[in-house]
Amino acid sequence: GIGLETVKQLAENGVKVIAASRNKERGEAAVASLVKDGLDVEFLQLDVVNEADIHNAYQYISNNYGKLDILINNAGIQVESDSDWAINTSVNVNEKALRETFETNFFAIIKLTDELLPLLKKSDAGRIVNLSSILGSLTLHADENSPIYGSKLRSE
Repeated sequence: GIGLETVKQLAENGVKVIAASRNKERGEAAVASLVKDGLDVEFLQLDVVNEADIHNAYQYISNNYGKLDILINNAGIQVESDSDWAINTSVNVNEKALRETFETNFFAIIKLTDELLPLLKKSDAGRIVNLSSILGSLTLHADENSPIYGSKLRSE
């Protein structure tokens, strides 16, 4: 996906990358493939909704590198509804699923960024990059010409 391609392109351009994933097996396999291709990438298990994992990520980066130059927030989920609608809305997704989505896609990213901010401040040019899909765009949700807007109309 977007995360793996981002890791690959950064590493191909000489950036030391710590690739994080909540799924240890898939993350390790992805990193092993990149390392096999000669890229400088290492794996760190991180589930952004797990505060212990967030703290462990801070400790790992602090102990091994002392700073963080780039934080790329790419974690995100989309809980599927049981509806025939083309996209999820608050009408066709239950409250528990909505809370899980917001916890992962919003609150956990804030927690992670807050935890790692001291390491970013130690960098000469610390940067935070927040990635999202087209579904994260409020502008496109309101644009009549957007494929998202159109899919809502077709499903109603």
